[in-house]
Amino acid sequence: MKQHRVSLEFASLLLKILILLGYTIVLLRTAWTCDDAFITMRVVDNLANGHGLVWNTDERVQAYTHPLWLLLIAPIYFFTREAYFTLLALSAVLSIFSVALLLRMCGDRLWRVALIGIALIGSKSFVDFSTSGLENPLSHFLLALLCFSYLRAPQTKPQYWTALSGLLVLNRLDFVLLIVPLLLDYLRHADNWVKRWRALLLVFGPALVWMGFSTLYYGFPLPNTFYAKQYADIPRSEYLARGVAYFYDFITNDPLSFVTIVCGTILGVIASNRRTLWPLSLSIVLYAVYVFWIGGDFMRGRFFSAPFVIAVACLSQAPTLTPFAPPVHRHVFRVMGLVAAFGLSSLAKPVPTWLSGYPYPADELFRPVHTPLSQLVSKLIGRGDLPVLLSHVIDERGFYYEGTGLLPRLNGSASVENFLFSARARLLRIRRPEILVVRSIGYFGFFSYPSTKIIDLHALSDALLARLPLDSESQVWRIGHIPRYLPDGYIPTRIYGKNQIRNHQIRRLYDDIHLVIAGPLFSVERLKAIVRLNLRPTKVDPSLLDKPLQDVTRFQFGSTLYPVPKQGLNIYMDAREPITSSLLLIASAGTSYTLTARLAGDDTPSSIVKELPLSATATGPHRRYQAHLVDLTEQPVRYNLLQLLPFSGARDFQAGYLRLLDSIGFLQHQRLITDGITLSSTIGINATDPLPRLIQFELLAGAWWADAQTLTEIELVLSRPQCSNAASERVDVWVNHVHLATHTWDLTRCSEKWATVISVDPHILRSGWNLLEIDVHQRASVAVERIWISSSQAHTYRR
Repeated sequence: MKQHRVSLEFASLLLKILILLGYTIVLLRTAWTCDDAFITMRVVDNLANGHGLVWNTDERVQAYTHPLWLLLIAPIYFFTREAYFTLLALSAVLSIFSVALLLRMCGDRLWRVALIGIALIGSKSFVDFSTSGLENPLSHFLLALLCFSYLRAPQTKPQYWTALSGLLVLNRLDFVLLIVPLLLDYLRHADNWVKRWRALLLVFGPALVWMGFSTLYYGFPLPNTFYAKQYADIPRSEYLARGVAYFYDFITNDPLSFVTIVCGTILGVIASNRRTLWPLSLSIVLYAVYVFWIGGDFMRGRFFSAPFVIAVACLSQAPTLTPFAPPVHRHVFRVMGLVAAFGLSSLAKPVPTWLSGYPYPADELFRPVHTPLSQLVSKLIGRGDLPVLLSHVIDERGFYYEGTGLLPRLNGSASVENFLFSARARLLRIRRPEILVVRSIGYFGFFSYPSTKIIDLHALSDALLARLPLDSESQVWRIGHIPRYLPDGYIPTRIYGKNQIRNHQIRRLYDDIHLVIAGPLFSVERLKAIVRLNLRPTKVDPSLLDKPLQDVTRFQFGSTLYPVPKQGLNIYMDAREPITSSLLLIASAGTSYTLTARLAGDDTPSSIVKELPLSATATGPHRRYQAHLVDLTEQPVRYNLLQLLPFSGARDFQAGYLRLLDSIGFLQHQRLITDGITLSSTIGINATDPLPRLIQFELLAGAWWADAQTLTEIELVLSRPQCSNAASERVDVWVNHVHLATHTWDLTRCSEKWATVISVDPHILRSGWNLLEIDVHQRASVAVERIWISSSQAHTYRR
């Protein structure tokens, strides 16, 4: 009997080693990193370089959701200064230890070891997120340790599993739902209050300390991603619909993991002789309800890997996996269970984990929805427009593996540095743009220049956008990718450091948020703002928001005139639609610029839309500014990098003023777009606002769109608000740099208005944008009361 026992232990040990070896092979064949992992790595890199736990170096925003994972990576990265292999090596070590611990919990029953081994190797959710660069491997390891400790001594030595629970919650705050049933069961049976308070302190202490630090340092107790995903003013029914899609996608594409979770939960409840199992089963149920409530995730199976580990722990401890089978048939049922598990692992899509490798078939990003499911969900939530729900969940490894997988890296076919987003960011790093406006921020952020300010259109790393509603113009959104309104003036605000947001409600909100995330840590005003934003959060009324244009570049720089910094302007936009706009530049006289519009990531000559020196020679000796109209509508080429830089060798460089003109959006309103330079500052006349009755200016530059070269008339009404001491004041009118009219006021007629109609010859005009300049000599006080442009095609533009 003893010899048989030794043989059984040896066979079990050998089988565990073989399973661990098989899992390691599968792990190496499937190892990869995702974009979200490098969101954390940018913060880690900033910390290692002395900038603090920040995403952008000029503001404090918690763009990550896993403090413990970050704190574990940071000291390792400080010495390696390498992100990719650091993430993979740490993830692999933790994952292998997790599997070894789960196998040890199985004991010496060969069939149980084999069944759980198949589950661990065949689970797509568990294997996919055993690497990826996210916090899942650390969560798996802590959960395995926690279950091991809890199942051995839930009452006699609670300090072990409660301490592990505290670390688990610190790794992800929402994992508290996995701990609550265990904690409640312990508190119910604890024999004194000292033990109860110690357990509460160990479980919640680390998270509470971190939330206190986060509130003081970042201004908010929870990660910014929480506000970005749950503060978008979206009906809960929309989240529940996506929760249904997330569960459906998980069941159909990873059936082995789903069956394992269900069986582990059920066996944990019916195993009446193991009282310690039912809290684990309840924790799985609570977490599943939570995942459904928040709408799941866009990464297939990511949120199910933690419940899977708990389910495996329950299966390893259940007294029998075939409770209803007669003893004589249990061996048959066990064999059938092994065959069924292997068969379910073969149904993982797109390929079973044990067949996965390079090349790995990428999943379709937009798959047809399951029609009966769509109809059912539509009835449940009262919505009929859900045909794209399942396309919101994708095989994240399938999308990134070809560029970031370990096997492609080892055979030299790909590398994370040359991946699509990374390569583009590295090219931009050389050009050092002040602003990057992007939608996928991980690789872009990590490989960009450290001081570059990154605006995340999905608000994961942007404290202001995270508190704005969903962009109602967006027909499709998914969890983690909720497009936000980009308030008019927000990009110039980030460039120039001065609040230029036009919407008053958002403007006040930004002032508070900016004080919290960029102000002195211990200032009284900042502390008051922290209390105000957390206790009385501002809700922005969606009906008051400006409706954005389709492209963020035109939207931000198309509504008013903005100064170009003395070092030039270098800005990147993640523009998905072709930009067919033009550019109005009011440059300092005698200064030269070079304008380049290109598709970043493509340095071929064909990628350059326009590159030319803009010589700002004055039209007259008195002129301090010169207006230029640069046509970019000759070809509908999409560009996303705009560079307006000093011309090489330029001396005494002075700032100019820039505005993009949209031949589509503004043409629909048939408005003359005007901007003026005053004696001391910039006047921005927004296209949607009426022209003020009296504007004092030195140079007024405007532009209008003409469908063809036709006879055009310009009606002007100008006046002098007050008479000056000058003997006379003169105004010149120019169209496309051709002088058309002059008017002079003298002291005897200074109060008279100049009302005139100027006929513009068709040969002077262009098909497209045309430039109007009204130049005032002697820096006089002249007011514009009326500008009316009409053509024979009956297009009128009135101001």
